[in-house]
Amino acid sequence: MIEYLAPYKTNSVRMTISVGVNARLLRDGPVERIVAYIKRLIDLLGRDHNISFWLANIPADTPSEHIHAAVAAVHTYGRRPIAGDLDAVELHIPERESFQEYVAEVSRGTGLGI
Repeated sequence: MIEYLAPYKTNSVRMTISVGVNARLLRDGPVERIVAYIKRLIDLLGRDHNISFWLANIPADTPSEHIHAAVAAVHTYGRRPIAGDLDAVELHIPERESFQEYVAEVSRGTGLGI
């Protein structure tokens, strides 16, 4: 892909690249591998082109921490202007409540009612 995009590497032309994150990688992780994958793509392509990340066909047994890590990595490393050294950028992955805790909170303890 890098060789294909080389002729378009100018200030006046920015290609938009749509990148899917592999469902198995999202499910199996670990978080460090997911973050490294996203960071590497942003480092290779993000300075010269636009990147759109998408997560699709996510297996039901995917840990929510993996999804939150992927989203945090895109938001952190993909922020324009892209940092010269992405290793120097601090990544903060927010801690989220479990789905059961979320349902209990928004339903005021009554549950889903199904």
